Amino acid sequence: MARNGLSSRQFNPHDLFGPRRWNHQKQSKTPHPAVIDTDSLLQFIEEGKQEEFQNAKKNIDNASWLRLASAIVKKYPAKALDELPRTNSLDVNGDSPTEPPQTQKQWLGLLLNTLPNQAAPRNLADALISEMGQYGDQRDFISEQHQGQYGDQRDFISEQHQGQARILQFILDNTPSLLRDRNSLKQTIVHIAAINGAYLALEACVWVLLADCECHHESVHKPDCKEMSAMLRAVDSKNYTPLHYAVLHGKTTATIYILDRYHQQEPAETIRQLLQIAISCKHDTSEEIIRELLLVRADEGSGQERAEGDGDEDVEGDVAEVYRRDIVQEDTLRHAVEHFQPDVFELLLDLSDANLDLDNCNLLHFAVSKGRDEAAIMLLRRYSKLAIQFQPAEPSSELVSNGASEEDRRLPVFSWLRSSDTDSALRRQILEALMKQLPISQLREHLTGPSWLGKEISLDITNLAFDPSLLDFFVYFIRKDLARAEHWAATAGSPANSRVPTIDLAIRTATEPQQPTQRQPLQQSTQQHAPPHRHRHRTPGPAAISRSWVDFEHALKYVNIPSFETGAPERRTEALSIFRWLRECKGVERVFQVHVDDCRHHPHSEEDIELALAGLDVRELDWQRVDLSARSVYAAAPEVEKLWLYSNGNFAVLDHWFGENGLCTLPNLRNVYIKIIQDEFLSESRALLCRDFCLDALHPQDVEVNVSIATHWGVNMGSDPHGGPAGSARKLRPVEVTNLKVFLEFYCTVPGMLRDQYPGIQDSRIKVGVVDTGISTARFSIDSHIVHGRSFVWTNTAKEFEQEAPWWLATDFHGSQMANIISQLDPRCIFYIAQVTDDARYFDEGNVVKALEWLISEDVQIINCSFALRHPSTALRDAVRKARSKGIVIMCSTSDEGENTDEVWPAAYYTRREDAVEQFDNVFPIVGCDEHGKPSRFSSEGAGRYYFRGEDIDASGTDSELLKERGVVRGSSVATAMATGIASLVLACYQMLLALSAPKVPDAASAPGIVNVIFHRMLQPTTVGPGLQDNMAKRHRLVTASRFFPVDANSILDQDDFIDRIEELYADGKWNVFIEAAEE
Repeated sequence: MARNGLSSRQFNPHDLFGPRRWNHQKQSKTPHPAVIDTDSLLQFIEEGKQEEFQNAKKNIDNASWLRLASAIVKKYPAKALDELPRTNSLDVNGDSPTEPPQTQKQWLGLLLNTLPNQAAPRNLADALISEMGQYGDQRDFISEQHQGQYGDQRDFISEQHQGQARILQFILDNTPSLLRDRNSLKQTIVHIAAINGAYLALEACVWVLLADCECHHESVHKPDCKEMSAMLRAVDSKNYTPLHYAVLHGKTTATIYILDRYHQQEPAETIRQLLQIAISCKHDTSEEIIRELLLVRADEGSGQERAEGDGDEDVEGDVAEVYRRDIVQEDTLRHAVEHFQPDVFELLLDLSDANLDLDNCNLLHFAVSKGRDEAAIMLLRRYSKLAIQFQPAEPSSELVSNGASEEDRRLPVFSWLRSSDTDSALRRQILEALMKQLPISQLREHLTGPSWLGKEISLDITNLAFDPSLLDFFVYFIRKDLARAEHWAATAGSPANSRVPTIDLAIRTATEPQQPTQRQPLQQSTQQHAPPHRHRHRTPGPAAISRSWVDFEHALKYVNIPSFETGAPERRTEALSIFRWLRECKGVERVFQVHVDDCRHHPHSEEDIELALAGLDVRELDWQRVDLSARSVYAAAPEVEKLWLYSNGNFAVLDHWFGENGLCTLPNLRNVYIKIIQDEFLSESRALLCRDFCLDALHPQDVEVNVSIATHWGVNMGSDPHGGPAGSARKLRPVEVTNLKVFLEFYCTVPGMLRDQYPGIQDSRIKVGVVDTGISTARFSIDSHIVHGRSFVWTNTAKEFEQEAPWWLATDFHGSQMANIISQLDPRCIFYIAQVTDDARYFDEGNVVKALEWLISEDVQIINCSFALRHPSTALRDAVRKARSKGIVIMCSTSDEGENTDEVWPAAYYTRREDAVEQFDNVFPIVGCDEHGKPSRFSSEGAGRYYFRGEDIDASGTDSELLKERGVVRGSSVATAMATGIASLVLACYQMLLALSAPKVPDAASAPGIVNVIFHRMLQPTTVGPGLQDNMAKRHRLVTASRFFPVDANSILDQDDFIDRIEELYADGKWNVFIEAAEE
């Protein structure tokens, strides 16, 4: 059944319109001397006086004609099958009737003969259709939602509508050319039916057309009926189809009827044009019409139905409607902004696949500039990233005419706000979106324009902690401010929490008395209120605070409060006072980040913390207080997303955190950082026990839990107010160590763009072999990478019981750690895992050789060997030689962790001696070091070709479902994996450039040569670090990837710029010169 149409059960055209066309014979008229009025003609119809009616002299206008026709269809109901006179029919007594029965057709035929000229039928049909449309859109007559209320459609289609439909069908049957007739505007009667929303008129046109088209042998039109398509798609002088007019006049039923009978979907551009019309007209039916325009329909019979099979099922099990997602674009949404209707705009956003998060999307700027605040707020709630976009200035603007730089011509959305928007809901939403997404330095770039009054956007008083007297002074005056606010509220009869004017904060010198001198009354101080500062770009220092009025925005990026530790066993309430002051005196309503360095043994109470933060909607909370309960966190910051917690080893608290009333009650929580405080009150063993408990406990779903041990309690032990978590020895991910986050984001997306531009482009991913303990799918995500593997470990040596250890279910996690490190530095590489041992302490040389041979046969480009063999062999040398011949890079660990020899293999195959019998330039011995280049303990400093960071590395996988590593990993094996990841990234970028249509890099360079050149260019210019002796400076070769790859947030503009940047880096062309320099 056609959606919102009439099924054969509900409405049968045969029943309404009767049989096909009859031939009506015009009869001669007998003129009468006087014109008979309409009432007399109605009397003839009522009494069945056909002859008198026929012979009467008539002068009938359209309205009277329709009145007479309505009387005929009411008096003489249509028969189900045939209305022609039955000459052989019998009456109820079985006798022949004295007169044949009169029929509706006969009477309508007599009435039709009264039309004066050929134009009269068209004028009459137009008038009839207009009258049919006066009863509204008739959508109740065809909507499926009314079937249960009204039952069979024939029962609730009014008798009057049925009669009008029969009259129109009669006119069309007897005037076949009427379907093709055009008025002065080139409109057909189908246009008129659509304009008036006369659904039954459209049905009559389609029904009558059936007799004249190729479908006349069918009961309905074929789906591809050309005649019906031409009729429904006919255009008038404005190039408008009936569908255009149905949409223009908000006629839902007509729109549905026409769309259901289109054999093919309208082109996207046509639907967009219709959407523009529907949006502009602002009818009550606009939302429903837009849904119908975007609905996907499937052919069935003469009409169409909604597509099924691709939609989701609703709660009742029905298949949900499927909508076209290729229609609504940014231009459509702009039009909807100009003609804003909340329901329509929200619907278009729901049904749009337009990527509004792109950097060049200025839809929010457009909405703000047009003053459509509600539309702008709706956009912000869905696409908060729009708030951080810049829009280029118009060519006619002053910025362009004054010759401003291209950077200065970019306008933030904040600049479009009006001067009257200083406290509007839209301004609040934009400011909050900016604060949530941007660091404060970038946030400042957006705060400009008429609505920006220079208010403070953060509060950081940690600098006052260096002078306790200044800190005490600040607290004293905010409490004085609170007292005056309470006094003002009491005398004025206002609520105590209303915003009030505040006193200035004058600085007391050391010679001043403890109590400040008497100041002027508050009323006088208010009169001397200075204008707000408009260009302050930092939190003012104590002097600025004391001598100027300071206003805060309703939302603050962060509040940082230092410790007020005095050693005295007294209740601490300083932070509570500060937050009360911000809320009650400064009108602050939101704080995104809170960092409080509380006292170790006499901190703020949980009740005070709840009171301090209540209603501030804190999203990142680091209140440095031991054993803070999750219940208090929920009361203080129910929407918190990042949380720092501190434990003194109390297992009751740990049980609570991970219990049913603990962290799982925080709905938006995503990251938890737990610090176990190991000081004089907690032993090391107890701290380790607490750490393991936290790691092994059942964590809330989708929450990443990080646990570490702190050996002291001090300022900024948790989150750094300026840079995230800090600590005495924080684990760092490889991406953090190398600072490659920005570069890798582009690196992962550019290949997709290149494949779109060059469908046959060569794959630039690097094959990386890992010779190790295998991997565990609980620690390394196979689903996130392309992974091949093979095991060279057997659990039983007897032939009949020999079993191969599964390389992907390794019990030793060393191989998983190495693979995790590599994958984070080159997320696109293809792994070949060769398991050669099930215990990282013991590597068998025979298994290593077999693994190398297998990896060589698989054409890998890099082999990671994070192990060291104490003895060489001919087979091992042959395998390394074969790898060299195929240009395979081998990254090798050097000896450390107590090995008392500089020579371990395969690292020792590399040598700088010119008189060596055989050179293995494809072997890269790697030494592990700290961030300053100081080699790790027991490392063989002289054996290394390059140094890489190998200390305090987090080797956990990035997938939240994987097991996390409890500690840090260190040493040359970690450094080797770091080197492999960077080398893979170097080669992948080179392969990416080589695959371009016009590569600018040499295609003859070998992989070892490329890696050696780039590593050399990554070396730090200074060679002396803390703890490194001066005589070791020349041997210091710390590789720093950020010295080669662009890593700054603004260093790469887009994907095309990424390609240009790496072309500049690689296209020097002096590869041989660089290689020689690197070797020297």
